[in-house]
Amino acid sequence: MQNKKPYKSRRVPVWLPYLKEFSVDKKNIAHFVYNGGEEHIDIDTISTLMIYGENECTIKTSNLEKIVRKGVPIVYHRRNIASSIYFTSGVRPDPSDTLTAQLLARQNKHKQKHIARALLHAKFHSSKWLVPNPLSLALPTA
Repeated sequence: MQNKKPYKSRRVPVWLPYLKEFSVDKKNIAHFVYNGGEEHIDIDTISTLMIYGENECTIKTSNLEKIVRKGVPIVYHRRNIASSIYFTSGVRPDPSDTLTAQLLARQNKHKQKHIARALLHAKFHSSKWLVPNPLSLALPTA
């Protein structure tokens, strides 16, 4: 059985107090060493990453990018900071967003003609009982 991507509800928040080491390998496994332990977590299972307190490690931007590209927001907070710092990728369209796909397809003139012909063909096909030989849907060439 093929491993499926976990549902968003199955993702867990990760809290890392006083982070010491942070890296992401090629298999998208994040490795964290922090005050209190060590964690090795698949990025796809993280809902939010919170880094708390003064951190002793240098975080590479490539590692931040790998996590943010997976849709995981990173929150950094310290006691003496009035509000938290957020790293997010912004709003990305859902891959199953059919409305946006339809709107983009309708902007393409060639696809507009194809869709219009397909709709007319389906309408004529459903009306065969009334009009046995409908006109051709081919457009005249100029």
